[in-house]
Amino acid sequence: MVDLSLTARGHTAWALLDADGAQLDGAQHSNLILNSGLDALCTASASDFWDGYRYTWGLFGAWRRYMALGTGSAVPDVAQTALGAEIARSDSDGGFNSEIVTTFTQAANSVSAVSRHVRVHEFSSAHNVTEYGFSQNSSGALSIRELLRDGQGAPVAVSVQPGQKIKLTHTFTLTVPVGFTDVAQGVANLGTLTGRQGFYRVGDGGGDAGLQRLFRTVVAPAGVADLMPQLGTADSFNAGAAPVGTNGAGRVEVQPYTPGSYSRTKRLTLDVGDGNGNLYGVALAVLGYGHSAGWRLGFTNPAPIVKDNTKKLILDVAFSVARGV
Repeated sequence: MVDLSLTARGHTAWALLDADGAQLDGAQHSNLILNSGLDALCTASASDFWDGYRYTWGLFGAWRRYMALGTGSAVPDVAQTALGAEIARSDSDGGFNSEIVTTFTQAANSVSAVSRHVRVHEFSSAHNVTEYGFSQNSSGALSIRELLRDGQGAPVAVSVQPGQKIKLTHTFTLTVPVGFTDVAQGVANLGTLTGRQGFYRVGDGGGDAGLQRLFRTVVAPAGVADLMPQLGTADSFNAGAAPVGTNGAGRVEVQPYTPGSYSRTKRLTLDVGDGNGNLYGVALAVLGYGHSAGWRLGFTNPAPIVKDNTKKLILDVAFSVARGV
């Protein structure tokens, strides 16, 4: 099986607001993505959501849609699924929807989606709030849990009075490597297929629109992109070059998720009528935009695979998510 590694990181800025929205206190720090959060990330839709006049959550927003606040003090641990003492849960943006944005950062050997998410809760009674989390749902397991901390990282209790609000701005960063690595996969009736695989990006990857398509369909563990057989010409293994073939054929099927695996398999199938000829590899992208950014696997042995209408090719590609630092 071909395995692709994605790196996930979270960062939170918290603010205590008065009834008029003025900030009284606040700080920012990294946060812990729970095991249940990695499960949610591997199963939730990656798409942003537009309700007709604003974004209610951005790219990769569904798995952290709801903010939870509490008064517990236990040290965060990846195995936790709940706050110590939850007192509120909300998916309100508090009027800060203009701050729900996704940007992209690019380095020589990587590209990252940086998705900012805002949630606000107004209090009707006084509390000393010490912890927070984010969840995919209005109840049940959290995806993220962390203590409120000061600018030096020490836990704090935030005294909130009636009419005051806590605003959490959560920034989620998902990074993928750009470039090619050697892989080998057993293929029925063929033996061991070797090749080189990796994400490619031509120029700026098609800008924000092109990179959003990349992350929403190709990178997202539950996303489905278009399969493009690479016929007639061997792969150059240049991560800055577009694939040779940009026509779609075959199908991509996301396989059932195993909780705790933090990996989602996408099965690529070229049926008997798909991709026939001298097949040098396969690519995943969005049809019509495959020249700008995507993923591809170029075969090295055998290369090419001579495919005809008596043969079907099935390849499994696993998208695995790990916590970054």
